Amino acid sequence: MKKMPGIKDLKRAEIEIIASRDDARKANLAKTEFLSRVSHELRTPMNAILGFSQLMDMGELSSKHKKGVSHILRSGKHLLKLIDEVLDISNIDSGKPTIFPESVDLNSIVAETMEMIQPLAYARHLKLELVNSPKNQLFVMADRRRIKQALTNLLSNAAKYNSQGGTITVKTETRPIDNNGIVLYYYIQ
Repeated sequence: MKKMPGIKDLKRAEIEIIASRDDARKANLAKTEFLSRVSHELRTPMNAILGFSQLMDMGELSSKHKKGVSHILRSGKHLLKLIDEVLDISNIDSGKPTIFPESVDLNSIVAETMEMIQPLAYARHLKLELVNSPKNQLFVMADRRRIKQALTNLLSNAAKYNSQGGTITVKTETRPIDNNGIVLYYYIQ
């Protein structure tokens, strides 16, 4: 027969639970402080990179260099958005992720993301192509940043894990559904 825990055992367990809770609160506070510091430390050099890139962009550059500077600017802005997302972790932990729905042109996001991934694809001798893009602009109500982040992750992984000299194909397709709506599919091969 098992012996029931005594009052001393229960009190000790309660003290351990309270100590664990306090440790978890301290760890959460340390995480928030860490994210704040990291954000500041990343923003400072990123703002300098973006500032100098903007100065370069205002100068007279060859079309090849202009394209490179434009890529630096877009990628830098993307990194700043990622820094903001790191700060959103505290909202996600509290069960309240920050989502900003807006009218989003999906074709522009796909084009921007593919252009951003192009240098990685080029370095690995990969062909990057878009197939069957809807001819008309396609808008959805969504969080632009989240869609772009998901597509960037998918394309980046496709470039990293594709065999050298391979092809990355983004295929867009719409299909009608009930009530005059449509479903959009993106296939990445």
